[in-house]
Amino acid sequence: MKTIICRSVQSFIDLCDNNLVEGDSVHCTFIIKQDETKWMFDYFAEKGGVNLTFTNQSNFRVLFS
Repeated sequence: MKTIICRSVQSFIDLCDNNLVEGDSVHCTFIIKQDETKWMFDYFAEKGGVNLTFTNQSNFRVLFS
């Protein structure tokens, strides 16, 4: 099992669409609200992924205000 890093929602979708997550873990480094992730967990499981994780938003700092 390996861990694949996704830097955008589109890269996550591309990985799943192309069946590249089966048996692997994915860690997403982009900012997304927790209530927006259900579809991702569902799609990931449908494609045979093992573990889906996200970088905590508190790890990001505001660069512009």
